[in-house]
Amino acid sequence: MEVLATVKAEERKNTMTTRLVGFIDRWLAVPLSLTLRWLACGVTAVRGRRSIPARGQTICLAKFARLGSIINTIPTLQAVRERYPSAHIVYVTFARHRELVRRLSYIDEGLFIDEHSALTLVYSFYVATRRLRQLSPSFYLDLQCYTLTYFSALVATLSGASRTIGFFRQSSLAKKRLLDNAIYFNAFQPLQTGFEQVAAVIGCELRASSKTDNYCLTTLARDREELERYLDPEDTMATPLLVINPNASAACLERRWPRERFAETAYALLRRIPDLRIMLIGTAEERGYVEGLRFAIDSNHERVLNLAGMLSVGGLLALLKRASCLLTNDSGPMHLAFALGIPTVALFGPVNPQDHVSQANQQKTVIFYQPVSCSPCMQRIPVASVRDACLALLTATPLRGGLAAQWKPAPRTTPMPDRDRIATRFPPGSYAAIGRSGRLSDKETTTYFLQ
Repeated sequence: MEVLATVKAEERKNTMTTRLVGFIDRWLAVPLSLTLRWLACGVTAVRGRRSIPARGQTICLAKFARLGSIINTIPTLQAVRERYPSAHIVYVTFARHRELVRRLSYIDEGLFIDEHSALTLVYSFYVATRRLRQLSPSFYLDLQCYTLTYFSALVATLSGASRTIGFFRQSSLAKKRLLDNAIYFNAFQPLQTGFEQVAAVIGCELRASSKTDNYCLTTLARDREELERYLDPEDTMATPLLVINPNASAACLERRWPRERFAETAYALLRRIPDLRIMLIGTAEERGYVEGLRFAIDSNHERVLNLAGMLSVGGLLALLKRASCLLTNDSGPMHLAFALGIPTVALFGPVNPQDHVSQANQQKTVIFYQPVSCSPCMQRIPVASVRDACLALLTATPLRGGLAAQWKPAPRTTPMPDRDRIATRFPPGSYAAIGRSGRLSDKETTTYFLQ
């Protein structure tokens, strides 16, 4: 009860701080940014525009969003590092992503705004913007596109960067006046395409660096030690380990595959693979939901462990690197798995999987998506297909390269009826489409596995 009360109190505090950040974004950021830009224009008219040095540049990237969005910026970081190898690259984000950002090998410095409370928010905001003024960046890439766009623009304005580049949308037209180079964000194109446009402004070629480097996320010795506390001493690297993430962001719970189907899949795999270990992951707030899954699988099963809220970001990275396979909804751990290149079975609902497939290891990834007009629809993804995909990845993982021979793309067959189509066409090999009967069918739909 004490733990539950602590979690609820923490949730209330976070909600209050989130509202404060939203208030700044909605009411204060635009007038403050416009005033500062007018003052900066006056100073520039008197002193002249500051030139951008050819060497010794500082380049800032900012993304105030969830874990998955931070991971999606890795190709942009790669492109910036390749184009400006000697630049000092700074990443600006919220403090809850501190441990993740510090493990990105392309970043030289991280600046973090702590939204834990109103006091820490104001103080950390002042410290971060003061440090940005000291660095005097040559370029500031504002990668925020959906939420807190004006809050992010305010940070960009206060940075004193020579050039600020970012997105604007129809709902945030005022941002065109807050940035030096404002690019229209097309929500119907993959997110990576938008990031590519921002990087292109400063001369970076994202297409040449679109494949995520598996070594960009580093794990420390303490991360591996943290994981060792939860591993069975008798387990070896050859022991198959399945990590299951049944959660999704609270902002879009429709992304969750039904919990009872996760339980049915896990139970079938435990019976099929005698030495299989299963670890369930999630945040502290999701521990109750995950515990319900563990109980549904088998409350006394020694091979199933609930680690929700028990691991740090570093511990999660170490766990994913150790895992034989990850079964997950569209969520932050899925993006981490794509970046690390580990075998993954990803279940998509409302989000277009084409936005993320390019970052996955296509020889070790199976993506399920039901392209129906009423999407999101997680109900039509069948247990049998997910179970078989996990089984193939778990048994093929020790082979390290034998997976491509086992998963061949099915030939193109009768197309889906118009009412089951979606507007975007997917390239071959980008997803596994499920027929109306709930099975992978070569009569009802076009079926592809990644290879």
